[in-house]
Formats: sequence, structure tokens, C-alpha cells
Amino acid sequence: MAESGQGVAMLPAFICKQGLTSGNLLRVLPSWNGSEDHVHLVYPQQRFMSPKLRAFLDLAIMELKPKFME
Repeated sequence: MAESGQGVAMLPAFICKQGLTSGNLLRVLPSWNGSEDHVHLVYPQQRFMSPKLRAFLDLAIMELKPKFME
């Protein structure tokens, strides 16, 4: 909605980077930064973890960690 001019949004940098670069999004308060980004992956104890869940967690960590380190 914000990108189509219908509102204001507080988004992580990796989500709005392209919109800011293209000019479709503008920083409303350029001197203010929101709080840190957090992602919580909640899952059962490791002894009960399925191989599919382990693969998903490994992928999520590999993909998300660099984006939150920008």
C-alpha cells in the first residue's frame, strides 16, 4: 500500500531497498531509525526435529542472516 501511495510503512531495509532506489518509496523521517529487526524461529527440541525442519532452519538462517546484517 505504501508503494502505491496509500499509506506509510515501517519496513526492514532489505524489503524496501528496491522501492527506495526506484523512487517509489520515500523516507518520511530520514533522521529516525526504527528498532532492530528480529526474527524468531520456534521449533521443538532438536531430538524431535525432522530432517525437513532441519533443512528449513538451515536455509532460513543462511538466507536471513546476511539480510539482517546490512
